[in-house]
Amino acid sequence: MQNYIVKLMNFDIEAQTLDVVFWLEQRWYDPRLVWNPNDYGGLKTIKVKPSSVWTPDIVLYNSAEARYQMTDDLSNAVNINLFSNGVVRWTPILKVTLSCPLNLAYFPFDYQTCYMKLGSWSMTYDRLKFHQLKNTSSVYYYEHSHTWDLVANFATNNIIQYENGAWQDLKYIFTFARNPNQYIINIIITCSFLVLVSGLTFIVPCESGERLSAVLAIVVAISVYQMVAMDIIPKGADSLPILSYFVAMQLYVVFYCAMVTMFCLWVQSGQHSSRPNRWLFYLFVFILGRVVRIKNTEVYKTLKEKYGWMEVTDEEDLVERKNLEWGCLELSVERLSVVLYWVVFLVSIIVVFVFDGKRGNQMQGEFDKLFTEGTGLAFQ
Repeated sequence: MQNYIVKLMNFDIEAQTLDVVFWLEQRWYDPRLVWNPNDYGGLKTIKVKPSSVWTPDIVLYNSAEARYQMTDDLSNAVNINLFSNGVVRWTPILKVTLSCPLNLAYFPFDYQTCYMKLGSWSMTYDRLKFHQLKNTSSVYYYEHSHTWDLVANFATNNIIQYENGAWQDLKYIFTFARNPNQYIINIIITCSFLVLVSGLTFIVPCESGERLSAVLAIVVAISVYQMVAMDIIPKGADSLPILSYFVAMQLYVVFYCAMVTMFCLWVQSGQHSSRPNRWLFYLFVFILGRVVRIKNTEVYKTLKEKYGWMEVTDEEDLVERKNLEWGCLELSVERLSVVLYWVVFLVSIIVVFVFDGKRGNQMQGEFDKLFTEGTGLAFQ
C-alpha cells in the first residue's frame, strides 16, 4: 500500500479539521482471479468495477465527518486493474476530512501536525495484513499551498492487541508550517508603525496642544485595527496565540503614552493645589531621575539654587517652588516613560521574531508528543 498526497484543500482552524485529497494505491493477490493469457488472445490485464470483485474494507478512523468508509459507493469508484497472475491494483482518488487538534500558541509562526489513521473495520491482523512500500507518503503529485508548507511526513505501521485479536492500522502523519508573511505585513508591521508614530509624539511639546490629539487618534486607530485583526486570528484556541499578546501589548503601550501626556498637561495647567508627595518626589527625581539625568535640567538647577531644602514662608515663593517641584516630577516621569516606552516596544518586537526563530522547537515538540508509546504512533 502507498499513499500519494495530492492537495491540501482546506485547513479549518475553528473546526480543527483538515481536508486532504490523496491517492491510495492498493495491491493484493487474489487466486480466484488468475487466468491464462493464451486462452484469451494474450490478454494480460483488464479493468473492472470495484463492486464486481473483493476489496479490503478500509476505513478512516479519525474522520471528522459521519463518513468513515473510504469508498461508500463502489459502483461509482475508479476501476480496478486485474492482472492475469492474480495481482489486483486499485488506486482510488479520495477527499477526506480529518480531525486535527491544533496548537495555536505560536500563531502565526506555528507548525501543525495531523495524521490519517487507516485500517480494516472487520478483519483482524491474521486475516488481513497491510504492507507499506515506503515509510512516508509520496509527494510527487503534491500541489504546494501558499498558506501551508508540507515540511515533514511519516508513515507508521501499528499492530495493537485487543481481547478479540490483533488489529493493524496505518498512520500517515503530516506536519505543516504556516506561511506567516501575510500576518507579518498586515498586522505586525502595521501595528509597529502605529506604535512608532505614537512614540515620536514625545518630542512634541505638551503645551502645543497637538500631542494629546495625535496620541488619542492613534489609540482609536489601533483599537479599531485590533478588532479587525481579531477576525483574522483563529478562534477556538486552547491558549492565546503570541500574535494576540503582541497586538494587545501595542495597544497598552499607546494607551500608556496617552496617560503620560495627560499627566504632563495636568501638571502644566497648574491645577495642583499642593506640593508633590515627598516620597514620590524623592523616588522619581533623586533615585530614578539619575537614569534620565534630571539634575542637568534647567528646572532642577533653578529649584536647587533658589530654594534647595530651606523653608519658604513667602506666598509667591511657595507657589514658585511648588511649580518647580511639579515641573521636575513631570520632566522625570516623561523621560522615564520615553525609556520604558521604547524598551517595551523593542522587546515586544524581538519576542515575536524570537518565536519565529524557534519554530523548530515547536516542531520537535510535536514529534516528541506523537512518537511515543503512549500515543500509539511509535514506529513498529
